[in-house]
Amino acid sequence: LGLSKYDKLASLHDKVASMDSVSIPMSQHIGAPTTPAVEVGDTVKCGDIVGTAGKGLSVIIHASISGKVVAVTKNLVTIKRA
Repeated sequence: LGLSKYDKLASLHDKVASMDSVSIPMSQHIGAPTTPAVEVGDTVKCGDIVGTAGKGLSVIIHASISGKVVAVTKNLVTIKRA
């Protein structure tokens, strides 16, 4: 098939993208949306719960960065890195 020319080690980078802010959707699946568990002005750490599971098929949503909550709607939680 001529694939041997593609058999090479991939060059990987250890750099992690740094975001100043993130907007986390409260619906990330086919189930029921979550309910925001934070308010504007709250300080959160990476991994803190920002959305609690709704009824039925639903999941808990966690913060992906540490910072201050700057916006909350029923659909999004926005966090700005401190």
